[in-house]
Amino acid sequence: GAAFLAATPSALQRRAAAIIAMRHRSAFRLTLTWLLASMLHGPHADAGKVRIAYVTNAWWPKVDGAAITVMGHARYFASEGHPVLVVRPVYPSDSPLLARAVAAGMSKDTLQPTRFLEFLDYRVTGLRGGGFEPAMDARDLALVEGGLAAWRPDVLLVMDPDMFVLDTFRIPGFNLLMRQDDPPVTIASFTSFCLEAVLKMPEYWWLHFR
Repeated sequence: GAAFLAATPSALQRRAAAIIAMRHRSAFRLTLTWLLASMLHGPHADAGKVRIAYVTNAWWPKVDGAAITVMGHARYFASEGHPVLVVRPVYPSDSPLLARAVAAGMSKDTLQPTRFLEFLDYRVTGLRGGGFEPAMDARDLALVEGGLAAWRPDVLLVMDPDMFVLDTFRIPGFNLLMRQDDPPVTIASFTSFCLEAVLKMPEYWWLHFR
C-alpha cells in the first residue's frame, strides 16, 4: 500500500506542498507524523497540533492489515495530542466478522473515545464477499459529510478511497470540505484490496472486460 499528500492552494500557504509515496505501516506513521509537525498551523491548530479526520472502511471487528493499521494510526495520533475524528463503519450484529475477531483474540474494540479521539459511525450493509466486505450504506452519507464539515479538519486522511468511490460514487466529505475557505490537506492511503475485489468478487462482474 501507499499514501500521498495532495496539496491544495491552502495547503501551499501552509508549506505542505509535497507529494510523497510511502508504505502505509511504520514508515507511513513516522513520515506522516513528520509532515504534520512541519505544517504551519491550520485554523484550529494549537501548539503544533492539527485536527485529523480519518475516513476508513475498515475497523473492528474486521481484523486485517488495513483495519489494524488504521486503528494503530488513530491511537498514535491521539497519543501525540492531535485531535482525531475517525469516521468508521459499524457492522451488523450478525456479521461474520465478529466471530472471526473473537477467534483472533479481539473480542472487543480496544479503542474508546478520549479527549483527543472521537468517532463518527456509519452503517454498512449487504453480503458482498460473503458478508465480510459490506458496502457503506449510502443513507448515512449526509450524516458523515455534515459531521466532517462541522468538525473542520486540518487534514483529511482516507483509507482506500477507491472503495468509497465504487460504493457511493464519491469520497465521503471530500467535495464539501474542498469548498470551504480553508480546505484540509488530503492524504489518500491505498491498499491492493480494490484491485483484488474487482478481480475476484462476483459483485464486480460488470468491471471485467474481455
